Amino acid sequence: LRDIATPQQRRLIDAHMRYRHENVSVVTLDREIMITDDGFRTPTARPTDNLGGLLRHVTRPFAASSDDDHAMLMLTSRNFPLAEYDMGPRMMPAGAGDRAPHRPIGHCAVMPPSTTRVLLASVLWRVVCVCLLLVSTHAQPAFDTSGELVRLTLRPGAWDAYWDAWAAPFVRWDTVYFVAMAERGYVYEQMLAFQPGIVHVLRVMGSVPRLWGAPWSPTCAVLGGAIAANLASILAPVLLYRLLRTLTRSDAVAERAALLSVLAPASGTSLSAPTPEPFYSVLALSGLLLLTHTHTAYQWGAAVCFALATWFRANGVLLCGFLVWHGLYKPVLESWPTRRTSHAISGIASALVSVSPFVAQQWWAYTRLCPGRPWCDARLPLAYTFVQRAYWDVGFLRYWTVAQVPNFV
Repeated sequence: LRDIATPQQRRLIDAHMRYRHENVSVVTLDREIMITDDGFRTPTARPTDNLGGLLRHVTRPFAASSDDDHAMLMLTSRNFPLAEYDMGPRMMPAGAGDRAPHRPIGHCAVMPPSTTRVLLASVLWRVVCVCLLLVSTHAQPAFDTSGELVRLTLRPGAWDAYWDAWAAPFVRWDTVYFVAMAERGYVYEQMLAFQPGIVHVLRVMGSVPRLWGAPWSPTCAVLGGAIAANLASILAPVLLYRLLRTLTRSDAVAERAALLSVLAPASGTSLSAPTPEPFYSVLALSGLLLLTHTHTAYQWGAAVCFALATWFRANGVLLCGFLVWHGLYKPVLESWPTRRTSHAISGIASALVSVSPFVAQQWWAYTRLCPGRPWCDARLPLAYTFVQRAYWDVGFLRYWTVAQVPNFV
């Protein structure tokens, strides 16, 4: 493959061979067949309608490092994996044994795509987490009493009868603030610690009963938000798998990492309740997946995804670093001969788009609370940093106190 590669591709292949284990390097160099509008092609071959000839070209055995090293062929359509074929053992190096017989494509066993396995594991784990959350909430008093606190503030209504049974188990941690903000808006200064993304999701979900003339329902807001959060939690590992599959060219590494992400420590609560984290994960991974393409349109798509992620969580502003890298440093490192200026302008502009929700939220707070608050006179008047420090005690090792031992336990 190196002999027929372009100089840029050859440098990437050499980097793989230099920094990866030999057996992994062989796997990353497996050929791919892509299905396009023009027919079938490989990354280094012209489009053709002769799939049989192309298969014979890409499935020729090449050196293996062990007896159980098989040649794998992946069929993809626009970078989406369709199926994998086990082409049989690779050819062993000279003196290591006889050449293994090569099976024709018609006799290859089609393996289930790893995407399906990751998706199935994610769905099953979500079902387990939600069931355990419901059962544990009704079986014993909850350590987190947020659901009971919100219940005391609900207006009597037709939907409130289902609150204790179905909605209260999903009111975890900061969800008590999100529900109050969805109904009444940003009332207190400490609420400025939260971006408005999850608030708008809950507000829309709670407005569903208005379609048949009923008032805004906190129960519908929590249940609808929980369903949306769990769907996002199901999708995030699949996106992580596709991202790592694209970057590492190793299906095993990508699948293993995605399956481990399914078992995240926060799966039972934060990823099941209507919190910003599931939505942030999906949007951030979607943006990173778009950045694996080189076209500028994908870069702007990534900027929109990062902006929406920042709309849910303030630390999404750090995602702009990927856009700056993509627009400024990557063309220089990969020696792109032309359009460096246009890529630099596009990178900076897209980075500004990605941080715009955070800037807008801080400007909104400044115009309504200043002057009169301590943070208004700061050189960089950010309500977010003041609120985190003054109301939430955010700081280096501030949370690590004796009083927090039950939380760690």
